[in-house]
Amino acid sequence: MDQEVIQILHGMTKYSVTLTNNGTCSQSDLVVSCLMFAGPEPRDEKKIRLINDGSECLINNGKPVVKDNPIKFKYATTEKVEFTLIRARFNYS
Repeated sequence: MDQEVIQILHGMTKYSVTLTNNGTCSQSDLVVSCLMFAGPEPRDEKKIRLINDGSECLINNGKPVVKDNPIKFKYATTEKVEFTLIRARFNYS
């Protein structure tokens, strides 16, 4: 996951995140850690959704993330979120 600062306003930093699958197999049911993600910024819950009491996030509604089709979303918070892969299902061709 690549993160880029796109705006700082009223003590909040807005980030743009791009998740790219560089492998040949798609990955589905992708779950990442996302502590501190529940900020005031509205987000597209089809791309990233809080699960498990807000400590984890489901990416792309669990649908496959494929090569050359990155998932992009934005969020704003006072601290940068360290998204760490927890689990994924690899769909071998």
